[in-house]
Amino acid sequence: MKIASVLIFTLLNSYSLAATAKENDPLLEIQTLNSLDIITEIEPGHVSPFCSSLNRQNSVLRASLPNMHEVLSSSSTRARILRSNSPYKSLHVEEIIEQGIGQVIVYKSFSKASAKKELNRLYRDNGYSGEITHLPLDWRAPKNGSYDSVKACQLTMKALQIVRDSSVPVLVHCTVGEDRTGLLAGLMRVAFDGWTVKEAFQKEMCERGYEAGNHRKSENPIVISAIRDNLTPLYLKMSALIKQGKMEEKDCDSLTDISAEDLPQGDFLCSPVTAVEKICTVDDTGE
Repeated sequence: MKIASVLIFTLLNSYSLAATAKENDPLLEIQTLNSLDIITEIEPGHVSPFCSSLNRQNSVLRASLPNMHEVLSSSSTRARILRSNSPYKSLHVEEIIEQGIGQVIVYKSFSKASAKKELNRLYRDNGYSGEITHLPLDWRAPKNGSYDSVKACQLTMKALQIVRDSSVPVLVHCTVGEDRTGLLAGLMRVAFDGWTVKEAFQKEMCERGYEAGNHRKSENPIVISAIRDNLTPLYLKMSALIKQGKMEEKDCDSLTDISAEDLPQGDFLCSPVTAVEKICTVDDTGE
């Protein structure tokens, strides 16, 4: 009964959210959630409205896992790197396996269940047998405390090292695949693709839903404010470290020594993305 209640609650909230979105924003259609395929509880707002840019294996249909994209292509020295929303359907795990993913980096903290139990439910129980690394990054400061940017830097450097050294394709995700994942993906572009800090911020972060890039976040300005206060300064300071050739966890101890003169100049703020080709529709995902 408890499981059934959770599924019904999730479906009703998702239906209500989708109906409201369609009524207020004709560009946005949230994917319909199939109750028989849900493998973890989903809270309203925890599904990115951004489409996958990757197709299913041997198909013209896009993958249904939201916000799944290739960040780095494979080369002689580096494996292919993908990013996405957290999977919440068995179909999503199937799509991850189809992409040949051999290493998943779960770049988020868990508040309701132990990481091992949750990750087993998401991945092991649905046929994924590759490596899983959990890096518990949060985007918020603790209640009555300040954001620990050094610890966040260390976790992020660890993720960058995994990406750099992996011999198998890697998938990175947080919850919605927009803010924490966007931070990491932007740093990958700076570190491994030679993009400028501004270019990576705009194309890999804002255009994939980072802070106000997801126009639905305007309903919750507290989230946008926290991302701008915590993750964006971290992105800028870590980019400065990377430009200095510093990519080890110990290098994060010097994060607080970086001055304003060391940081890229200009405004690092996202504008809402409403382009039709980026927002998921039922037809796009083959649902």
